[in-house]
Amino acid sequence: MSATLQRLTGWRKESANPDSLQDCGLIIPTLKRPREIVELLTLLTNLPDAPGEVLVIDGSPENSVEAAVEKFAAQDLRFDLVYVKSPAGLTRQRNVGLDACSRDFIFFLDDDCLPLHGYFREIP
Repeated sequence: MSATLQRLTGWRKESANPDSLQDCGLIIPTLKRPREIVELLTLLTNLPDAPGEVLVIDGSPENSVEAAVEKFAAQDLRFDLVYVKSPAGLTRQRNVGLDACSRDFIFFLDDDCLPLHGYFREIP
C-alpha cells in the first residue's frame, strides 16, 4: 500500500505588533463553527498571554469559517494568524496543525473554549 500526499491550502497573516508568548503556538481544529472561532480569536486578542501564533485548522466542507476568519484578520493582530483548510477529523486536523506550526511550544484548544486571563502562562 502506498501513501498519498495531499496539498492543503491556506494563508498566514503576520502580526504587526507582536505582544504575546512568541515561542508558543495554539492549534484550534474547527468544523462548521464560524461564530465560535471568531469569538475565540476575539478573546485571544484581548489576552496579554496569548500564544504568538494561532492556527485555525478548518475541516468544514464550505467556506463560512474561512470567510469569518479572513474578516477577523482585517484588523491589527497581536499574534500571527494561520488558516489551513484541512480534511475533517480531529486527529488529522491536529496533525496538520503540528506540521504548520512554527513555534517551539504548542497548545491545543477546541473551537468553543474561552480561556481566562492567565490561562496560557499557568500551563507548565
